[in-house]
Amino acid sequence: MIDESFFPYGQANFESIRREKQFFVDNTKYIREFEKTPFQCFTRPPRWGKSLLTQILATYYDKATTSEQYGTLFGGLDIHKNPTELRGHFQVLNLDFSVAATGSVEDMNALLTKHINDKCLAFGFKYGYNISTDMIEAADPELIYYDENDGMHTLRTLAQAVHARGEELYLIVDEYDRYANVCLLDREDVDSDGYKKAVIDTDGPIKRFFSTLKFLEADGYISRLFVTGLLRLAISDPYASNNIQLTSANRDVGAALGFTSKEVVRAVRELELGAAGEERQRFEEQ
Repeated sequence: MIDESFFPYGQANFESIRREKQFFVDNTKYIREFEKTPFQCFTRPPRWGKSLLTQILATYYDKATTSEQYGTLFGGLDIHKNPTELRGHFQVLNLDFSVAATGSVEDMNALLTKHINDKCLAFGFKYGYNISTDMIEAADPELIYYDENDGMHTLRTLAQAVHARGEELYLIVDEYDRYANVCLLDREDVDSDGYKKAVIDTDGPIKRFFSTLKFLEADGYISRLFVTGLLRLAISDPYASNNIQLTSANRDVGAALGFTSKEVVRAVRELELGAAGEERQRFEEQ
């Protein structure tokens, strides 16, 4: 078991799965194909491995991942044998919108703001940026301004600081639609208490987030964007980012999450189910 510090994006489940090699699906072989699309959204149902994929991408592309960590986590996998030129090239900001999927609209907005701010602070400490809450402070293009009440503003200054330093930002957003799903799908009173308004209004957090991305993309402050979720929301409109491509149906990467028929058959053959002979053969075929 590697030290937790080797895996900076959550629990070290990547390594724990690696230990069960007979059941591990090597999705790193799709990294090269994912890399062909700078701004993309990949949708799949729950428990199909979206979060694990974002952790793999974050660790692979992060400049802070050392050679030792890379070898420990990726050794023997397809991408370790055939790395891309962009490996370890970016400063990575990893967000998870599922943290803001509970309570009232006000509660969710506060949770999302806090999450974005906390992640931006951790990013600043990790990569050595100065952080300030004083907007009147002497102009410093590499300074991240922490706005307690506006995570989008904190995010904008982070992206600008990365660009000013001459670095490139890879932004990963896991479960980007969870906030909207809670507002629109998980309740009968969708038209009450401001839930629908929170998703549809331009001033709502989802619209604001993607409109922020639109301006950051246009100014060259974000180099790469990888978004995951359950459903495709209307993220391409006059107010929001319009460069995000849906790659879930792309044949070159479509099998990256979930299991192919071949992989299911292989896993079944590894199971000790007690059946033998013709009975076992019939079971495997079924």
